[in-house]
Amino acid sequence: MSSEESSIENEIEEVLRVKNMEWRRCVNRELELVDFQSSRAPVKGLPMALYDSAWITGLSQRQMEGLQVSNQAFPWIKIAIG
Repeated sequence: MSSEESSIENEIEEVLRVKNMEWRRCVNRELELVDFQSSRAPVKGLPMALYDSAWITGLSQRQMEGLQVSNQAFPWIKIAIG
């Protein structure tokens, strides 16, 4: 077996399954209102991996400096449930 084949064999695919319960009331509108009305300042000093990359690229140099991004690596852990 080649190394290429073994790397494919060990790949983990992430799947998100949303469970819709018949009895659960739809509260999407209410949640959108809460999201619209609530804003928070970004948390300073987190590792770069915890910030959204698209949001980060939209920041100015001054905003980036104010964010005080940590140089510490963040160890992501993949969880697989079977």
